Amino acid sequence: MFNWINKRTRRFKRNNELDQYLEELTDILCSAENQLPVSKRNADCPVVFIVGPPRAGTTLLMQVIAQSGCFTYPTNFLSRFYGALEIGYKIQRILFDGQLQYRDELNLNQQPLDFESDLGKTTGALSPNVFWYFWYHHFQFGELSYLSKDQFHRSNTERFKHELARLYAVSSQPIAMKAMIINWNVLDFAGLLPNAVFLRVKRETPYVANSIYEARKTVMGSYANWWSFKPPEFDQLKSLSPKEQVAGQCLSIEYALDEAFSKLKSTQKLECHYEKICKNPQGFIDELCQLMNAEDTDTNKVTYPRFSMSNSMDKALEDEWQTHLNQVASKVSFASK
Repeated sequence: MFNWINKRTRRFKRNNELDQYLEELTDILCSAENQLPVSKRNADCPVVFIVGPPRAGTTLLMQVIAQSGCFTYPTNFLSRFYGALEIGYKIQRILFDGQLQYRDELNLNQQPLDFESDLGKTTGALSPNVFWYFWYHHFQFGELSYLSKDQFHRSNTERFKHELARLYAVSSQPIAMKAMIINWNVLDFAGLLPNAVFLRVKRETPYVANSIYEARKTVMGSYANWWSFKPPEFDQLKSLSPKEQVAGQCLSIEYALDEAFSKLKSTQKLECHYEKICKNPQGFIDELCQLMNAEDTDTNKVTYPRFSMSNSMDKALEDEWQTHLNQVASKVSFASK
């Protein structure tokens, strides 16, 4: 797993005891789940992979998707079962689905899903989870958030496909999950899962860059410490100033997605701007459901709040970030430019 995680400030540090328990349980549950049959007809299940830069509104997007009731998604509870999704989903239903309760023995009443988050983290057992442990469990990521051809082929791609198939089979709904960790491998996953749709979230790059920069201080304790995904150009970026590093991080993501989306079929991709999600979440859900052939009857029951768009930025600060973006674009050799 990425080494920057170990440098987090106290509020964002991992719980090592929890990680140990989860690792022990994962070994046991993976073995148990192997005994369950999996239908081959679900091998290419419909799944939405959300890609784009961090701090672009992907968490809000997942919360809107979760509220719609049209998709199965990784919850904070299900994230504990990152190696055995079918078992985890069934336990989740036993504990939290009202249809499976008996005289309220467990009394595990959940608060309604909301739209609050803290740098991608939500609160509540059934709120959306970033699900990074699921990706780390199946794929041979090194220091970079990019899989070389060798790393991709050495990864457990068949188990990855089977886990998604199991989750689809048991939930009977298309799956939606964050997948920004594959920003640089979209075409590899498009080949692996032909029925997958890649949903690209877009936001003004200067705002995204400034938000990532501030997250460095909040999460890592210093603007000089790297935060979030490391692109293929990391060796070129690490000697630059912190703001130039962030500019390069954003540009690398956008260039990689521009290239990938130019090669995807129209049925494999959807782009959505943060502003559109805020202004018309129901319209976005309708469009996504239509693309995924998802049942959208439940969406009529959802009343989304009015989302405020925090895109305001001082003009001088915006100009400064645009200067950094232009300078880095000319001095760094990007793989996908």
